[in-house]
Amino acid sequence: MPENFNSKTYVAFSDLCGFKQMMNENRKKAVKALDCLYESVYDIQNDKARLLRTHVDAIAVSDCVVSWATDEQLHTIVAFLAWFHSRMIKEGYLLRTTIAYDAFRYQRRLQLRNLQKAYIEGGAYISAYLGNDKAEPGMIILLDPDSNHKSDVPYIPKPNGLKWQLCKKTKNWEYFWSAHHRVDISKIKKERTKAKKLEFDRLTEIYQGRLKGRN
Repeated sequence: MPENFNSKTYVAFSDLCGFKQMMNENRKKAVKALDCLYESVYDIQNDKARLLRTHVDAIAVSDCVVSWATDEQLHTIVAFLAWFHSRMIKEGYLLRTTIAYDAFRYQRRLQLRNLQKAYIEGGAYISAYLGNDKAEPGMIILLDPDSNHKSDVPYIPKPNGLKWQLCKKTKNWEYFWSAHHRVDISKIKKERTKAKKLEFDRLTEIYQGRLKGRN
């Protein structure tokens, strides 16, 4: 289990997208998705070399993962999340992640042979959890790092950063983890818009009574 932690830091809440649908339609796929999710957390908890290198701890809660930077640095948690998202997408699964900065506390409570219990609390965890619906599948979103005028936020992304971009209409930032070059960001955004339009167009057809698909 992770070491006890009590400080201000960056906390991420990652949700396995489409898990409930997988459970209804293909339980084997759902179980495989959870295995992949849990293996990622297991790697962090049980690989001491990786733990020292990444400075990240994580726990799995059902189809979600809570992770935090033990060195309190944004680049630390982002590097882990990029690896985490990449690992899951290689298996065909999407995560939706939100990051928040504030107080966070993790405490071991009980560990038996087949049972582990822990206690987590803090503004960072609550904000990341409640803000998760602000992210779309595949996204890594840093929730407004200057919300509530938190002057002690250690780092705010720069607009000209390689993979960071300020979200329109909000003060949230998106980290384009799959982009290899800055030009990829505009391409990703364009393709996402096209995907949404295709979904909208198909829904329009369905409600027009065209239920057999496209001709």
